[in-house]
This record gives sequence, C-alpha cells and structure tokens, in this order.
Amino acid sequence: MHSTTETDGERQPFYLVCIATRSFDDRTGPEFSAQGRGEYALGEVPLTLEGLDGIDLKPEEIAHVLREAVGAGSLGAEASL
Repeated sequence: MHSTTETDGERQPFYLVCIATRSFDDRTGPEFSAQGRGEYALGEVPLTLEGLDGIDLKPEEIAHVLREAVGAGSLGAEASL
C-alpha cells in the first residue's frame, strides 16, 4: 500500500510493507548512530481494526486509509499471500 500526505506544501510518502525477517543488530542510519538518539523499539500491532484502534496512529490521513483498507479486507495476512 502506498499513500501520500501533503502538509504546508510538503509531500510525505507512506508505504505499508510486509517484513519477512528482521534483525535488530543490522539496523543502520543516522537515527541509530546519533548521540542521545533515544530508543527505537519496535512493537507489533495486529493488522485488525481493534489492533489499530489500540494505538495512536499518526498522521490521521494515513490512519484513515489504513483503517479503511483493513475494514474492506484488502490488507492482512490473507491479502498479502
């Protein structure tokens, strides 16, 4: 899934991807190497309306698109096979 939001003339693309495997040790980029960067903890959220309603998903435009797709059954484990 791909969507774009625009705020104050700035466009921001958003992508929903399926991650087959992940390695916390292999994460790279300036957000991981910066001094005092804080913590980037990943959390799993069920791709259901209940799961999405349990988090503060931002921006609202993307939250709406994602909830609509989940509600229509066009996302989830069954749809990505």
